[in-house]
Amino acid sequence: MLLKHNIETRSHNWVRAKFGDMFIKTRKIDVKFGKLFSQLADFRQKGDYGDLYDFDDKIVLPGWSGKRIPI
Repeated sequence: MLLKHNIETRSHNWVRAKFGDMFIKTRKIDVKFGKLFSQLADFRQKGDYGDLYDFDDKIVLPGWSGKRIPI
């Protein structure tokens, strides 16, 4: 979505910030999807850099519950 709007980023944190500024704060995308995106980004961070962090369906599925992000 950021590329579609000619926004270039250099890091995952920059993507999070720009996504929030351009789509969530302006209400182009519902806040619930911003929360989901933030939670998934946290999961990625923990999975990549956390010590022995383990994901299971009890952690991941409550936030997902079949949500579809309108693009």
